[in-house]
Amino acid sequence: MPSLIRFLVIAFCVAMPGYVAAQAPTWKGWSPSLFEQAKKEDRLVILDVEAVWCHWCHVMHETTYANPEVQTILSEHYITVRVDQDSNPEISHRYEEYGWPATIIFAPDGSELAKRRGYIEPAEMKELLTSLAKTRKAEVEKPTRYAPASSPLLAAKERKRIETVYAEIYDKKYGGWGSMHKFLSADVMEYTLRKALEGKAGFREKANQTLNASFNLLDPVWGGVYQYSDEVDWRSPHFEKIMEVQTDYIESYALAYATFDDVAYKDAAYSIVGYLERFMKDSGGAFYTSQDADVDEKISGKMFYRKDEAGRAQYTAPTIDKHIYARENAWVIRAFTYLYNITGDKALLDSAMRAADWVMKNRSLEGGGFRHGESDNGGPFLGDTLFMGDAFLHLYRSTGDRKWLERALAAAHFIQDHFLYKDGGFATSSLKQPVTGNQQALAFKDPVRKPEENITATRFFNLLSHITGDKTYRASAEHGMRFLASPGFIADSPFRPGILLAAEEIANPPVHITIVGAKDDEAAQTLYNAALRYPGTYTRIEWWDKKEGPMPNVDVSYPELPTAAAFACANGQCSLPITDATKLLPKVGQFMGAAKPNKENRKP
Repeated sequence: MPSLIRFLVIAFCVAMPGYVAAQAPTWKGWSPSLFEQAKKEDRLVILDVEAVWCHWCHVMHETTYANPEVQTILSEHYITVRVDQDSNPEISHRYEEYGWPATIIFAPDGSELAKRRGYIEPAEMKELLTSLAKTRKAEVEKPTRYAPASSPLLAAKERKRIETVYAEIYDKKYGGWGSMHKFLSADVMEYTLRKALEGKAGFREKANQTLNASFNLLDPVWGGVYQYSDEVDWRSPHFEKIMEVQTDYIESYALAYATFDDVAYKDAAYSIVGYLERFMKDSGGAFYTSQDADVDEKISGKMFYRKDEAGRAQYTAPTIDKHIYARENAWVIRAFTYLYNITGDKALLDSAMRAADWVMKNRSLEGGGFRHGESDNGGPFLGDTLFMGDAFLHLYRSTGDRKWLERALAAAHFIQDHFLYKDGGFATSSLKQPVTGNQQALAFKDPVRKPEENITATRFFNLLSHITGDKTYRASAEHGMRFLASPGFIADSPFRPGILLAAEEIANPPVHITIVGAKDDEAAQTLYNAALRYPGTYTRIEWWDKKEGPMPNVDVSYPELPTAAAFACANGQCSLPITDATKLLPKVGQFMGAAKPNKENRKP
């Protein structure tokens, strides 16, 4: 799911008309002994955090870092390090607010001296490098440390702050949030659609206006969606195609189709699926990472993507980053299950399961965790195990097959063992790994806690607690919420509707629908498929085939019946058996409205 910090990031990765041909210097990769070397040689460290798909990153390589005067200063006073942000989530999350490219300069002890967002022209870079090499005086403030919330239930004041900002920054003219760049955020759209489903005033209009405007970012030729528009009217796309963006849009369109039954949203989701299957899929069933905007220094994305199929065929296609990461594949799996649930398209489910099998075979770690890539420089990272665990939970919901639940539970145990941070929330990198020289460096002593990962982790553990009845999962969900509900954190970063989703879920049970019947019974299968089309996202949908033994959480006793039946349960009571699949969703809606009181975000 894309980070909301993109409001800052995307402002600094914008297209330029062309590149200046020049030879960029050779850079070191990230290494555990980096700052030991810096101390030994008494040199500063410059870290260039880039993205494969980022146009300004290319420009920095071929202009600023190719400038002879800049190179001379670097060779005399600096250790030069370059990191692909997709390959190293810990570095990416730590510096994502500085845009790509991000430039960080460190003292030999690892303390930060300077941070710069986006492209730096040669003259400015020369001045910065010379000044810091001479003075070594820090110009950055120490990071803020947030005290955890006293309760895992979101306080009314913090809830109101998020809701107010959400309403105030909505663009009534063009749709979307903010007055600069436009894109869909999965958390923001899910919150908006949830409120529209509940019948809250104005949310349906916001959802429709924003979703319809976002169609301008879809590639009409190949499918897929461009990263964002740099104009508020959604009509000035930046042409990178990043996996997180593709999957966020599939989820948003699938939920919109489930909510509004508008086929335009289904078609939009399928246009992205078609792109991923055609261009971004490995022969083994796994998915790649991103596609660049530009063909080369002469053919920009603006030129290339305006052409039709025949016009594009005259050029080499923009480069695809063919690294295969567990996290990115988890995003695809989750997005495909969303669309499968509402369409019943078995090809989507088959593709999702094939990707899951590939990741399990090629990225698994002992104990239920996952590597990021083929060979990680650091880690394990939270995102890979968390999003794979979440993907397994979605596969369990889509299939009723308990093997996926077992894999989700294994991932949950790995997360609890490696990533629980003492002051609330979950750290991006494992807290059990041996401490390296870099982690002893001053800027890296405090672990990173990415808000979007913590939102997903809180929701993941909370739902697991309801599915299994295991109180340790509830404790982990509350641990995540104490970070997200921190008054200081929300005051500094109030536009995070995902926190409202997590808060609502931790304060209320999910919609619970159980199908009772054999899995080879056609009537039970039809009922289960109907249950999957329930438009809400906070659901506990299960299939009890008595031949498989007791349910994971035996909190409800179901009667013996001669035919397959569905039951909706809430607050200690269940509906009458529902045997007609065409009537399942209306009856579930009626039952939930009558049986489930609104305890939304009780004030602690």
